Amino acid sequence: MKEIIKKYSWLFLAVLVLSCSEEGIDESGLGTITGTVVSQGNNVPLPNVRISTSPVSNTVFTDEAGNFTIPN
Repeated sequence: MKEIIKKYSWLFLAVLVLSCSEEGIDESGLGTITGTVVSQGNNVPLPNVRISTSPVSNTVFTDEAGNFTIPN
């Protein structure tokens, strides 16, 4: 009985490991980030909010409707 449990445990572990996959990132590593900044609770768009990447390589501000776009 122990031998059967051991075999099924190894089989389960092998299936679990082989079924995992990693989602790749585009080769260039570049893209565009877009979004809208709103206040908490009432979801009113916030204009002129500073948005930056980490580490800081790009900084943008939201427009009158709270929208922003960070290219590349």
